[in-house]
Amino acid sequence: MAYGEKDFDSIQFRNIIKKYEEAQLVNKDIYMEPEELTDIAEFYYEKGNISQAIKAIDYAIRLFPDSTMPVIFRSRIALLEEHDCTLAEHYAEMVGDKSDLDYFYLIAEIMIVDNRASQADNYLRERMTHIDEDDIADFILDVATIFVDYEKYDIAEQWLDMSDDEDLSDYKELKGRIALGQGNYETSEHIFEELINEDPYSNHFWNRLASAQLMHERISESITSSEYAIAINPEDDEALLNKANALFRLGKYEDALEYYKRFTNLCPENHSGYILQGNTLINLSRYEEAISAYKTAEKKATKNESDFVEIYQELALTLSTTGKKDEALKYVDKAENHPLSDKNEIQVLRGHIHLEHNDLTEAQEYFRNAIHNSNFSRRIFLNIAMSIFDCGYINIAYKMFKAVPAFRPDTDKKGLSYLALCCHQLNKTTEFLEYLKKACEEEKDEVRYVLGFLFPEKLDVNEYYNYMYNKLK
Repeated sequence: MAYGEKDFDSIQFRNIIKKYEEAQLVNKDIYMEPEELTDIAEFYYEKGNISQAIKAIDYAIRLFPDSTMPVIFRSRIALLEEHDCTLAEHYAEMVGDKSDLDYFYLIAEIMIVDNRASQADNYLRERMTHIDEDDIADFILDVATIFVDYEKYDIAEQWLDMSDDEDLSDYKELKGRIALGQGNYETSEHIFEELINEDPYSNHFWNRLASAQLMHERISESITSSEYAIAINPEDDEALLNKANALFRLGKYEDALEYYKRFTNLCPENHSGYILQGNTLINLSRYEEAISAYKTAEKKATKNESDFVEIYQELALTLSTTGKKDEALKYVDKAENHPLSDKNEIQVLRGHIHLEHNDLTEAQEYFRNAIHNSNFSRRIFLNIAMSIFDCGYINIAYKMFKAVPAFRPDTDKKGLSYLALCCHQLNKTTEFLEYLKKACEEEKDEVRYVLGFLFPEKLDVNEYYNYMYNKLK
């Protein structure tokens, strides 16, 4: 949420938050500077404790209604966590100094979230003509950072091209993040390696490198980078999460679970840690523990959290797997009633639960409705095919995955990995090799997740086809 890194591990900040939390324990008002309260709110936000972040920033606004940073931070929470552009605009209007650069950034963010990225770009270019010349260099890098944060990489690249500060680490980091977002993984890794050579004790850069390596399917290298970050700071929650995600990708679920738990111990109010624990427990067939983890995530999530839909869906699937059909369908209802849910996806989920419990007529009806209501969406059709596969109807799933190209192409997910798996299970060796090769070329992330169990753990995805070809021949 911020444009610069804050040092929340400093002795100065630790004293500030201790003073604040001691006052909270006895329900006592305490005078603090608006910058201090904003830092406290940002600290809670980064730890995933949104309710405490809102409490701290609302207190700052109550004490300092004319201070810029608290209302700007509150506006961003409304934008990013409460998904309410109108509320965000309300707080933005409270900003007294509308020539403040952070006010410009906030207005642009509201436009981006409201799907008006081009308008935000034009707005910021116009604002740049009104700011002091001494501020322009920082303004350019700040704006590039905003567009990177919202994954508008092409616009970010255009702003970065305006900068002459190519030797600054902030510039290099942005260039690395843009390369990563555009899929130029080797370039991104090279940039972060260069930054680490300049500052080998920066766990922030080690984390950036680990993320780039993970995206590049260089999972063992990603784990090593995370371990360097953890060695620098054993309580680096981002490093712990990166390592857990990499271990999960390798199928080392017990090890991944250990690191997800370490992340959750550091960020106990961050609901995402419990979701990830639940996903890992599913892969370990520890369904009751998974249900408990998802229900904890449900309790921890804030009122308007978009992840509620995922939590409800995972609970529905897991409860259904354990034979609790009625409770599972109650969570399907919750997911369907959430304003951010995809109603066609929920129809597929409902159909899946009925299919899992051998209610074939009901399942067919829900699947049919989802296909028609989505205007024959390829994404929805793929979800149905995966559901049918998961329920053990391999022949039907095989035919459906082969029919995927006939549906409206509204997703990058092609289903080739699942089609290859169907062929493998049906002993269609020639087709298996054909689709394995295509999957390795076109959906590298998916192929490891779906087919990785067939290959040696450390084998690169690019070597899957030759390995299997030689094995089968």
